[in-house]
Amino acid sequence: MVSPIRQRGLSGLSLLMVLLLIGFFATVFVKLLPIYMSSWTVKSVLTSIVEEGGTGMTPAEIRKKIDRSFNMNQVTVITTKDIDIKREKSGKVKINANYEQRVPFMQNVDVVVKFEKLQFEVQGK
Repeated sequence: MVSPIRQRGLSGLSLLMVLLLIGFFATVFVKLLPIYMSSWTVKSVLTSIVEEGGTGMTPAEIRKKIDRSFNMNQVTVITTKDIDIKREKSGKVKINANYEQRVPFMQNVDVVVKFEKLQFEVQGK
């Protein structure tokens, strides 16, 4: 039987496994953080346009304002062509900016992240 004095710490294999897990989760964090940061920027741009000046604007004016804000905030993951802006018969303008982004993760493994809660409604002209 081995004395308790000699049974301290991790073995080499256990330490390697812990380091591999830390490395994996660090890679996930580094790859996915920029994707979510750009999504937060897209959402804040659209929210500010809807809250500040979206009321009474035509879809073309809304699209132009979104394009200027995307250029200023350096948003490249989505363009104004990808955003669906439609006027309904009730006079409301619906903005649908749902999108997905694919990022290479490791070797031939990609991560696909969908952003589906980017729908807004504006009272149009």
